[in-house]
Amino acid sequence: MRSSKGLRVTQCYASSAGSGIWPNIHIQPTFGSLPLPSSADVRRSWRLRRQESRCRLRRAPCAVATRRNKELDRATVNRTIKLRLLARPPGPVSTAIMCKDEIMNHSKNMDALRSVIEQVKGLARQYRELTGKPLGITGEVGEFHAAKLLNLRLANARCPGYDAVGSDDRRIQIKARCILPDSKPGQRVGQIKLDHPWDSVALVLMDEEFEPIAIYEAKRAEVEKAITAPGSKARNERGALSVSKFKSIARPVWERESGTMGGT
Repeated sequence: MRSSKGLRVTQCYASSAGSGIWPNIHIQPTFGSLPLPSSADVRRSWRLRRQESRCRLRRAPCAVATRRNKELDRATVNRTIKLRLLARPPGPVSTAIMCKDEIMNHSKNMDALRSVIEQVKGLARQYRELTGKPLGITGEVGEFHAAKLLNLRLANARCPGYDAVGSDDRRIQIKARCILPDSKPGQRVGQIKLDHPWDSVALVLMDEEFEPIAIYEAKRAEVEKAITAPGSKARNERGALSVSKFKSIARPVWERESGTMGGT
């Protein structure tokens, strides 16, 4: 039965002990021909919506974290493959794999690099005269001098562990130090990492004008033996050898006094 005000009226009978049969009237609101949901249905619907929204909020960070983990895993795999390729023994084939498109065009870039290095050296001298502090270009200038004097091919920055490649495909890590008149006798070579691929270390010694004095080169076996020898925390943990110690295990490959290479 339907009333004029949009109310659906249903009548049923229930037995009542000792009272006979009395009609029970249930009135339910309607909207048009459809009944409106009860308050219990509304509460249940809101609970379901809140649960779904909470689940979405919980899933969103997890999805982002999963994507990040996949990207990190992919980067780790690529880095591992590259390190395995770089760790191969030197040779014509391995050098082609290691430094394909990563060895600078020696004849093309050395001329352009020479003019840049000369300008930078002048600026570094002026900076030291004004402030009494180095400008921090010793490593780059030393790499240029080693490549020029030893006929090396400079490697790109993407070649970890070594800075140049020799004519016999040996991978050379280049270190440089300026020997000033007031330099301390305990001056040290830069950090040498044993977990990177390289075959030898070259030390370029320069004067206060950033001009080369001598170049020393030591093979990996001698360098590893000196670094891992017990007795010095700086040497063992940081891989830092003193200049005098490095010169004792290395051989001179170029000297300014003679102007010739002592053999490679």
